[in-house]
This record gives sequence, C-alpha cells and structure tokens, in this order.
Amino acid sequence: MNTIASQLLKFRQTSLYSGLGFAVAITLVFWAIFHRGIELSGDQNVQVIAADSLLEHGDLLVPLHHTRAQDLTVEMPGNYLHRLAWFPPGYSLLLVVGAKVGLSLAQSATCVFYINRFLGVFLWVLFLRKIGVNWIVTGLVVGLPGFLTYPSTTTDQLLGTVVAGIFLAGTRPLDKWPAHLLACGLAIIGISLRYQGVILPVIWVAWVLLSTPRSFSSMIKASFTFLALVFFSLLMRWVATGGTAFGQAHGSVLAIGQLTRGFILSVLGGWSPVHGPVQLVAACVVAGSLVGVCIRVVRRSLACWEVYLLIFQGLTFALLVVTQLRQGSLYDPQYPAYCVARYYSLVTPICLLLVWKSFDFLRIEYNRVWKVIFIGFLLVAGWQWFRKDIKTYAALQAGADGFLREPATAAVMRIVQQENPDIVVTDTVQTFSLTSPTKILPPNIGSIHCSSGTTAIFLAEANTAATPSCLVDWKPLMETHIGSWTLRKYQR
Repeated sequence: MNTIASQLLKFRQTSLYSGLGFAVAITLVFWAIFHRGIELSGDQNVQVIAADSLLEHGDLLVPLHHTRAQDLTVEMPGNYLHRLAWFPPGYSLLLVVGAKVGLSLAQSATCVFYINRFLGVFLWVLFLRKIGVNWIVTGLVVGLPGFLTYPSTTTDQLLGTVVAGIFLAGTRPLDKWPAHLLACGLAIIGISLRYQGVILPVIWVAWVLLSTPRSFSSMIKASFTFLALVFFSLLMRWVATGGTAFGQAHGSVLAIGQLTRGFILSVLGGWSPVHGPVQLVAACVVAGSLVGVCIRVVRRSLACWEVYLLIFQGLTFALLVVTQLRQGSLYDPQYPAYCVARYYSLVTPICLLLVWKSFDFLRIEYNRVWKVIFIGFLLVAGWQWFRKDIKTYAALQAGADGFLREPATAAVMRIVQQENPDIVVTDTVQTFSLTSPTKILPPNIGSIHCSSGTTAIFLAEANTAATPSCLVDWKPLMETHIGSWTLRKYQR
C-alpha cells in the first residue's frame, strides 16, 4: 500500500515539475518569436479605454456606440460616454492593477498575456497527464495551439485558461468540497472576463452528473457553483445602470455553408487551415472523427471528459447560433457569430485530443494510420497558420501608447493626431482608442447641435463609395451645424 502511495506521489511530482518546465519553455520560445509587443485587437479597444477611464474618472466609461445612438440629439461639447457593457469588467480591472504598480496599459496587457499563456499551458498539461495522456501527444496538442496566435488583447484566451482549470478540478474527488469551491471560483472569474463564462456552472453540474460514482451529496455540492449565476445577474444589473449590454440590434438569417464552417471550427477547437486544399483535408478529418466519435458513443466507450467536451462545444455552438438569430446585425455578414473562430478556442488542446482518439476502437494498425494522417494534417496546417501569423505580426505598427495595431487603424490614429478635430465621426469599433473618447460619435445620430467653429472628420474605408451612405445622412447636419468638416479615407 505504501509502495502504491509513494509511486502515485512520485507521478504527481513528476507531472508537476515537467508541466512547469514545459510551460516555461513554450512561453519563452513564444516571447522570443513575438517580442515586439502586444496587438490592441478589435473590440478590446473599448476595454482598454474603460481601464484608462477608471484610472482617470473612477468609472468604466467608453464612447457612444452606434447601437445606442439611433435618433439621438447630440449637444457638443458634451459628454456622451456610457458604462462598459459589451464586455465584463474583468480584463479592464486587470489592466488597472498593472497601471497601479507603474506599468503602462500596454505593458500591463503584455504581462497579463504572458502570465495567462504560461498558466494555460501548465494547466492543460496537468490535466492531460492526469487522464493518462503520454508526453508526446501532450506536447503535440498543447504545444501546437500555443503558436497559432500572436500576442493580442483578445480575452477569449483568458477564459480558455479558466476552462482548463475547471477541467482539472473535475479530476479531483467530487464527494469533497474543494473541487466544487474551485469550480465556483473559476466560474465567477470566467464570467468577469467574458459573458460566455455563464455556461461554466451548467457545464460543471453536467460533469458531476456524468461522473461515476455520483451521489446526492456531490450534486448538492455541485449546485453551489450556481452562485456564479447570481454573480452574473448582479453584474448585468450593474451594467444596466449605463444602458443595455447590446443596445439596438436585430437578428439575421443562417447560411448552411457558414453553419458548416462553424461546426468544423467547433470540432477543431477554433482553428482551420489557411489554404483551400488543406481546408478540404480538414473537412475530411472532421467528418472522419465525427464517424469515429459516433461509433464510440454507440459503444459507450467515451470517457467522462470527452462527453463533457462534446456538451461544452455543442452548447457554445448553439448559443452562438441563437446570438446570430437575435443580434446578428452586430457581426460582419461574412463572419457571423457562429463562425468566429476564437469563440471555439477555449478547449483547443482537448478538441485535438478527441480527434486523435476518434478511432481508438479499431485494430492498432488501422488506428495508427489515422493518427499518422492526423499528425501530418496538424503539422502542415499549423505551419501554414504560423507563417500567416508571423507575416501579420510583422505588419503591425507601434503607436505612441505602446500597443501594436494593424496598418489601417494606425493610419486612422495618425490622421486624427495630425488634424486634431473637435469631433471624429466613425462607426468603426477599432477607432475607439485613437483619441479622447468624448470626441468619437457614430454616424447614425438623429441631430447635432454645436458651435459654428466646430471641426469634424468623417472616417471611412478607402474602398467605400465616393460619398458613403452614412455621410449622405450626416452631410446636412454638418453643413448646418459644423463650421468645417472633411472626409478622410484609409486603406484596410
């Protein structure tokens, strides 16, 4: 008995130290490749603005968004900031913590990114070793996704680390309180980072229901995680003091082709090859793994974590479809909510592991053929994606605030800094952080009242018409109420 206990302790220590070493190595190699800084990406601009506002004004305030501006009468000068609603406050608060110890917001975001990268790799390694996955496969499914993105303020990766912690909590004894308290704490952290985290308490209860043996006591303890939903309710009430989370939006129809792409992304954990021929291979791999998993479901040979993963990704896909049906106007028509790859990337390592294990019921020689095909696909597709990231990252341009931006957004910042207008008119969310947020107005307001000497810039992409439709609506307002205005186009 003592021998078994000592061997188990030795295995845990080996996994712990090896996991730490592997996480440190991945993080250092990643930093050596992508050491220029961190990209201020898309929607996360508003979270950086909110962090800066909290430091300056004591509240998480962001610019007026077009979903809140319909038919609004604007008095300039005036303050049209509203409380951050698109995202929970967690990421902004993390940036503020870094700023409080003397870091810039860009430096704070960089620290958050690399700490999260280390923790994510470490927790996934611990989980995979806990369920008996060998080091070669662990290195493949954890190491490869680690290089499929460059440093960015995207908060999905933070939630992915939280999910890894919940999976690891599921390997602890479920008849005792520590696992459930850990899951509840992680669910609250997840909700504070992204609203998507609201599914975590439901997923945890499903985990306990599917585990064996289960007891009434463990179910009572699992229900404790629903305190996270109470936290979510309180968070939404706090957000509502500044308006609804999404303002005015309407749904859109679904497309079979895009639904198929979304399904493929959900199976592969949020990534797919860049080039067409390899994308076809990806579709074949997904189809093959679907057949294998279905056979294993019939045979009842799926492990608990595999069922949990299927529920997790299936629920994510379903919620994104509902989001598109209700608020699809908030998304690019080419990339509806259920086709946004990063929403499925929370569990990439175990998605790849599930595909790897799809045909474990076959004879060893046939199963080996499948795994060789899958490894070849991962290496080729991963290399293509990595090269694309290197090229994209190299094109990013550093701003005065220390963040990297795509060339189009950097060009917008230069235009505004050079001309310094009283008002910036744009419906591009990526320009939220280019100047004082009180200057930024969306193009769909009802009317504007300001002094005759007010100057304005209307920002539009260079590939738009000579007179953008939004500008047609704004032109009478500008000519009546604004002393001078100019149209500035930028190249995306």
